[in-house]
Amino acid sequence: MKMIRKANKTDISWMVNLSYQKRLAYEKMQPNFWKISENSNEIQKKYFEKELKNKNVIEVIASVTNVYNRNNIFYVNRVSGKEIYQFPLLPSFGLSYKF
Repeated sequence: MKMIRKANKTDISWMVNLSYQKRLAYEKMQPNFWKISENSNEIQKKYFEKELKNKNVIEVIASVTNVYNRNNIFYVNRVSGKEIYQFPLLPSFGLSYKF
């Protein structure tokens, strides 16, 4: 059984590397949209250091799925062959507070 624990200072280099690998993947998949900044790792490291020091954090998250209202196939019914589409527009909001 794996245990989940809080991140600490010794995890920062691993977290920065993981973030960098994700940015590389984004840049490869969408080169017109994503370009890695020369100092992205330093900025990411400072951000993680600040977040790990801060004990009280409020996070507000907002997202919209299918913002262009396209007919994106969610799944295909294998029996009938009918295409089932995603919701036309699905907003999502979240709020969390850690202390």
